[in-house]
Amino acid sequence: MVKKISDAEKIEEIMQNESRFIVSKNVKFYRKKRGMTQAQLASKIGKTVEMVCQIENNVAGTKLATLDAIANVLDIETYMLFLAKDRPSLENISPEILELIFDLEEETPEFISALREFIRQCRKK
Repeated sequence: MVKKISDAEKIEEIMQNESRFIVSKNVKFYRKKRGMTQAQLASKIGKTVEMVCQIENNVAGTKLATLDAIANVLDIETYMLFLAKDRPSLENISPEILELIFDLEEETPEFISALREFIRQCRKK
């Protein structure tokens, strides 16, 4: 028997994933700010380029010890990886948009990238 997930449970799951999303964006932001490639960061923390790529693209989470190592290499405090910058609070996002976000969680990174580019093109018009 498949358990039906309520809207509240869906929203809670999205909110739990928000911190991983924030971390992924911050790792990429601070790495680029330091002028480092993914390969350089991976080498300095003893991980693969693929792992750094997965972290930055929110494909995979990682252990706190790895985040500590990343923060150390990037010369920042670990907590800074968890701080949302210029991002709307989930409380201010409509339920319809939250539902769309939840629906997109199962999509591939390629699909999300294509959708993001489509939205950018639509906004330019």
